[in-house]
Amino acid sequence: MSPDCRVKALALLVTALFASLPPAAVAAAAEDEGRDGPVRSMSLVSPDAGRVSWAPRGDWIAYDRVDDLGYSRLYIARPDGHDRRCLTCDPLEFRRRHTGNPTWHPSGDFLVFEVEKPFRRAGAPEPFLNVPGRNRGNDLWAIRFDGRTFLRLTNHVDRGSGRVHSPRFSREGDRLVWAEREAAGGGPWGSWVLRVAEVATRRGMPSLKKVGGHRIGRQHSYYEPYGFTTDDRGVVLAADRPPAGPEAGLDLFILRLDDDDATRLTGGPAAIHRFASLSPNGRWVAFASDRDMAEPRPGSAQALDLWMMRTDGFDARRLTRFSDVFSPRYEGPTAVRSVAWGPEGDRLLVLATNLLGDTTSGSLYLVELDRPYGR
Repeated sequence: MSPDCRVKALALLVTALFASLPPAAVAAAAEDEGRDGPVRSMSLVSPDAGRVSWAPRGDWIAYDRVDDLGYSRLYIARPDGHDRRCLTCDPLEFRRRHTGNPTWHPSGDFLVFEVEKPFRRAGAPEPFLNVPGRNRGNDLWAIRFDGRTFLRLTNHVDRGSGRVHSPRFSREGDRLVWAEREAAGGGPWGSWVLRVAEVATRRGMPSLKKVGGHRIGRQHSYYEPYGFTTDDRGVVLAADRPPAGPEAGLDLFILRLDDDDATRLTGGPAAIHRFASLSPNGRWVAFASDRDMAEPRPGSAQALDLWMMRTDGFDARRLTRFSDVFSPRYEGPTAVRSVAWGPEGDRLLVLATNLLGDTTSGSLYLVELDRPYGR
């Protein structure tokens, strides 16, 4: 077939696709193409990145990235991707061990992150999956901004429990929250608890004291924390939908730590709401969701796009259309898997993973919003 014939065939195919859509869907697609919405621009920071955190002062970001040997390493860089430095590439303590999922202390002096435990036999690295608890085990470590000083904060020795993920500092930096697996049973991903500890800093490095546990009632078995509220009295998190468990979907909550009272932020037809980030003033939340997207194929991961809404549940807005075949930013089935709000409220860092490729890595984007949403 000649090039001209191929072009004509493609044009006829697109025309047929639009003709098969309801008129309202065609109108909505055309309206979205002509509307800037809250997103002013989007630029690529790194084509191969992982979970991300933005330093409170806004001058640095941190994210994990898979090296040539297949191990996840912790990097820091400027928000535009320049001045990239690896913090866990050289120390012997991190050789042949996955490291990542960082969180900055409000001072910007150090970070807390996850480190794989040496349960795995020597050989090729296993994937450091986004689904927590499916690795063999891990601990929380702290590392100085310059990478010269580091220490382990937790030490779990049980392969069936004691797995940790998603550490996040309070706004004052005096507390740390994370999720911890207590037992292999109790749910499809095991039985989890939300841990909160006091943070004491000595000689520029943290230690954890008075570690406590929190839950939303007794029906939920899985938790995924994303950060503290502006008054440091609550935590934004995702929890499963009992009794089906996390594989049936997750909803977003704000859990008040003084009485474990929870407010649900999401619900309804969408099955998955994850990877949330609160705006600096706590009035908006950006998150990943499958809302308004096609049903997943059996045995496949679900595509997720970036959304934002007020923390009262109103004014929801879709910010990206990576998986929308009619969007100029279409990249195939794609899942947003990490979100970090900038300190001024006018920018977001978004990790987007193509589900048809290597899901241990993704593209990290800097999303410029039309105005500050955080001050």
